Amino acid sequence: MSNYLVVADKITIAALFHGLPDGYRIQGLEITEEQKSSINESCRQVQGSYLDQPCKDKLSDGYNLATLKLRKPAALVGVSDCEFEENNTEEALEKFKERLENIKGGARLNVDFWAQTLEYYLQNVPSLSHLDNENATPITYCDHARCVAAVARCKYLSDGENPILLVCDFSGVQDFVYTIVPTKALKTLRGRSVFLQLLTEAAIIRICEAFHMPRSLVLSFGGALFVMLLPSLVQRDGQRGEGENWVRAGEILEKIEKNINEHFFKTFNGRLFLAMGWGRCNFDENLRNTWMNVSEMVKQKKGSRFLEFLDANEFVKAPASVECKVCSIPNFEHTKGSSDSEWICDSCEFIQSLGEKMGKESGKVNRFGFSLSNKPADGEYMMLPGDDGEMPGILLNLEGKGDYLLTINREEPPGLEDAKHSSYLFNINISDWVSPGSTEELAEESEGIKKICTLRMDLDDLGMMHYECMDRDRYGLEGMTALNRSLNYFFGKKFDELCKDKSLNVVYAGGDDCLVVGSWNQVFDFAFDVHGSLHEYFGSSEKPTISAGLYISAPDFPFYFLARYAGDVLEMAKSNRNNCRKNSYAIFATQVDSLKKKRLKVFCWDEAVKVKNCIYGTGSGTGGLKDKLTKAIATNGRELLVSSSLLHTMINLIEEANEEEVFNGYSLKVDLLWELIKRKNDSRAMNGITALKGLVTGNCTGGSVDEERLKFIWLPLIFIMYCTRSPK
Repeated sequence: MSNYLVVADKITIAALFHGLPDGYRIQGLEITEEQKSSINESCRQVQGSYLDQPCKDKLSDGYNLATLKLRKPAALVGVSDCEFEENNTEEALEKFKERLENIKGGARLNVDFWAQTLEYYLQNVPSLSHLDNENATPITYCDHARCVAAVARCKYLSDGENPILLVCDFSGVQDFVYTIVPTKALKTLRGRSVFLQLLTEAAIIRICEAFHMPRSLVLSFGGALFVMLLPSLVQRDGQRGEGENWVRAGEILEKIEKNINEHFFKTFNGRLFLAMGWGRCNFDENLRNTWMNVSEMVKQKKGSRFLEFLDANEFVKAPASVECKVCSIPNFEHTKGSSDSEWICDSCEFIQSLGEKMGKESGKVNRFGFSLSNKPADGEYMMLPGDDGEMPGILLNLEGKGDYLLTINREEPPGLEDAKHSSYLFNINISDWVSPGSTEELAEESEGIKKICTLRMDLDDLGMMHYECMDRDRYGLEGMTALNRSLNYFFGKKFDELCKDKSLNVVYAGGDDCLVVGSWNQVFDFAFDVHGSLHEYFGSSEKPTISAGLYISAPDFPFYFLARYAGDVLEMAKSNRNNCRKNSYAIFATQVDSLKKKRLKVFCWDEAVKVKNCIYGTGSGTGGLKDKLTKAIATNGRELLVSSSLLHTMINLIEEANEEEVFNGYSLKVDLLWELIKRKNDSRAMNGITALKGLVTGNCTGGSVDEERLKFIWLPLIFIMYCTRSPK
């Protein structure tokens, strides 16, 4: 490593520790007064206002980290008077100090090691930036330190110029993830989801290598999108020089983008595309404008993806002799044989192996190795992407060997051995909850009818939340970084906690969305758990909001259809404009439902919670409809004159009335349903509905049944019908 980059590492580590008291810093990092001044300037710029003091000055003025309060993440997106997060700063600082004293060399200049160590010990310690009048902030010290270190390093590497904001977003993710065959579909889906994260990591490695940036300074990483700060100028070969030795960031990024997308075009049959947008940060203005311009650049590239690779000669080749049975990529070199219909390309074979290993109950893969090499490696490996003429390809292996180490769900702080042997060290948290058994076995855990539910959930308006965070008058770069960290924690560790002891499988959860499959009634309840936990974790029921789509099916239904259908149901929730904007739960809808039937099955979350309380009771000692009607149906209507056939009749009448817009469509009132049953001249049903009306009035509507729409009756009835129906 050149002396130039050694100095860059020293400045970066000093910036990571700049806001801590003297006793909590690494000793022996010698940087100049000018470099210290540059770090303070970077701190001011990151905080979004030149009027604010850098953290070092605040410490000198008597601020004590242990007396500060940490607000919950909803404050990042404009929620006022947000709740406080529980934190024990004093204890965290002492454990961190003890760790510092136990480290003896070896990792002194490994930026990733120190950034990960800070993240492990100080993840809930408040920052000295953006303090309100109660000495509280939603920005943790780690959020602040990462941003300051990124700005300081970029400015040093580019001779004082402001950094470039880079936004990278994958296009075609759903098409890529859901490209599977029925055999082992669930594990394959999981493998493709994890593989997408590894592809993202490979793209980050390529960018970090080209710009001499450590992985730990990536500001935002989740799902299919990542955000970085990069130096606007780069020295060739990491050496100081003049004139032609400087290379503009845009020139380098254009080459990387072309190389990665060419690899995707050939390897994944054009299903994946990485759109990259960038622009210069101007800290004197609102960074929100930069974010908007860069996002527009990404959007335009998504709309014209792969145009430069569409060679007319590709379309006049003779037909391939065989195609991959998973992704349909053609193989022009394959010799025709008896097993042509079973041929799988190298990429799909690797992904299937990954899915198998990630789905194990024990011995899961939790370490991945990356190497810059064009030579095959030992064990299972894959090239992503390949040699571009200037930089060698990137090899991924499942044994955790290589120059770059990625760990999954690491519970302990980074180890010194890893720091000594890896120039790149990072950990990501993903939900990896897997219940043992097949979908058929999950269905057997269901109450009543033996079916499964597929649930997809997605945060509403994440792009707008990023835009709000970037406002100069709010939190700028730190806000975006803090929001991303919060989401990664929620859809990682927090998500796994919610899954504990439930009969479900997490196919993927990360970024801002999830896909879960399991026994129908447990997945129905799980959506409420996620919704409630999200608001509790963020400290507000106002923001962020989340939408959910729940699809019910037989356990042997092809899972690659289920994932797509659940996505269609999620879109129903996203398009809800009835009393709420998005922020909805679409329940038990199907792909064949008409528009009017769909309206019957989409609930704003406050409506859905109300119906859930109607079904289960409110916990005040009064049982819900489920207990009362289950008991009645068990006696075949002898007590309450309510039977399963009556429930089925009522459900059909509600859906039929809703479909035909009888009595003003889906706003049909329950009392008008009574009129419909009268027309059937079914005296038993008339007696049963009288009893049922009394129960509904008491449990669901508080005595004002005429004010309620039919869907408040439809959902409890169909839920109870599923609970009481025979398994077959």
